Amino acid sequence: TYLANATAQGIESTSKFSFDVASAFERGTMVSGELRIPESKRERLPAVVIVNSSPGFDGRGTSYAESLNQAGIATLEIDMLQGRGIPASPRDNMPHAYQTLQHLARHSRIDETRIGIMGFSWGAIISLLTSSETLARQYGGGNLRFAAHLGMYPQCGVLRTVLSGKDKSLEAWI
Repeated sequence: TYLANATAQGIESTSKFSFDVASAFERGTMVSGELRIPESKRERLPAVVIVNSSPGFDGRGTSYAESLNQAGIATLEIDMLQGRGIPASPRDNMPHAYQTLQHLARHSRIDETRIGIMGFSWGAIISLLTSSETLARQYGGGNLRFAAHLGMYPQCGVLRTVLSGKDKSLEAWI
């Protein structure tokens, strides 16, 4: 595996990342975050987008980012809620997730075929939903897909409501 061959010793660069989200659930919506590129002899690196819960940056993603960076994996820890709280539906955050993927895939040091996504709580729901081929076609803008999905303690009540069919407005996003 590529992890066994990665020998990152530190951080090559840390930069702020920000862009306006097209087709977002409200005007003026942005994604902002911190991109960390580890030192590596590899020209292009795998990456993981880390999606926080509704409070935004709260420290939960930092230890994961550090461990991934030490393994030679770039990380982009994002805040897509900007202190506004969670929207009515996780589907409202799909443009944020897929446009982040598209932005990150254009970075010269990132291997676009090896970008994963992980999240916490609300971010975990987003991470799991991005595994939907239907949503990837709708929001992904082509063949670009997340390579891996990890949800850390997703809000199961939201998923259960959708899966049970009790919320007809959300059925289309699974």
